Amino acid sequence: MSTLPSPQQVSAAAHARLPHANPLSMRQMTSLVDWASAARPRTVLDIGCGPGSFALALAARADATVLAVDTNPEFLARARAAAATAELRGRVEFRLQDAASHRGGAMDLVACIGSSHALGTPRQALRRIAGLTAPGGAVLVAELVWTERPPRDYLEFLGTPEEHYWRLEDSGSVLAECGLGLVSQLSAARRAWDRYEKAVLRGRLAFAASLPEEQAVLLRERAQAWYRSYQQYGRRCLGFTAYWARPSS
Repeated sequence: MSTLPSPQQVSAAAHARLPHANPLSMRQMTSLVDWASAARPRTVLDIGCGPGSFALALAARADATVLAVDTNPEFLARARAAAATAELRGRVEFRLQDAASHRGGAMDLVACIGSSHALGTPRQALRRIAGLTAPGGAVLVAELVWTERPPRDYLEFLGTPEEHYWRLEDSGSVLAECGLGLVSQLSAARRAWDRYEKAVLRGRLAFAASLPEEQAVLLRERAQAWYRSYQQYGRRCLGFTAYWARPSS
């Protein structure tokens, strides 16, 4: 039986032509960099940095030392290539590392944009991130949320219990339960997310075309099934929201 390439390879290929690996628009990502640079952090941890767009944009604006970690070597190769030609005020180290193994000191800013799975469930990630943030520091987290109750068929397709994510309107209380005080938030616009999902589908299909036929068939089926589920359920039930917060204690 033919097997697919690793999820890391598929993810890197799916996002090969995208500036960042999430459905936020470029304007919204710039807003996140604005939030972060205004806090004047000296030390930053970027969890699940992907192709490095946030880490590099922040280091271009702020005199900060940024540790950007990811477990995907293909994303890190892209990030390091971009760093080689970037004009930076600060410094960035891209490190192949599981975020859960981080044992450094507390950071002025901890960012985790669409990568909470690196630290467990989204709520577990929020608690861990709060603990990694220095007193008086700041947190930037972006995560999936429910914008309306998902049908059982969609939950079965995702393999995810409903309580895995929280409802958008519960965001403030969930962050508070995890030791974070919400300062501001923004959500991906539907039009931007539609463009993102179409681009991811194109990336996956282009990667499939480079594979042996048995693998290509499997990857195309999975890519198309995901896109159909997004169109049928995801674009109605799911949101993607970025939170600017501070530790409560």
